[in-house]
Amino acid sequence: MALSKKPTQIKTSVSEETVTALINKGGSVPAVISEKSASEKTHKKVLKGGQVPIQLRLTPEIVDVIDELIGKKIIPVSRHSWFMNAIAEQIKREQTE
Repeated sequence: MALSKKPTQIKTSVSEETVTALINKGGSVPAVISEKSASEKTHKKVLKGGQVPIQLRLTPEIVDVIDELIGKKIIPVSRHSWFMNAIAEQIKREQTE
């Protein structure tokens, strides 16, 4: 492994007045502040089709019960479809209250 000397830094002197002037100049705020809707603020990633991915943590017991219910159907559906139907039913139930 080759060894080399530490590079030397070129020291530049800036007057105290220049630094103070820069600090006092301050910055500017954006000309247009866009208001995001509540959904845009809470959803970090929106997929094509307007879907927002979420993560759901369930106990193995709950997953087993759901799988049993799905297995008893005449035409089995995917877990995803089962969750979507369950969510839609709950939303309808709560909106009619």
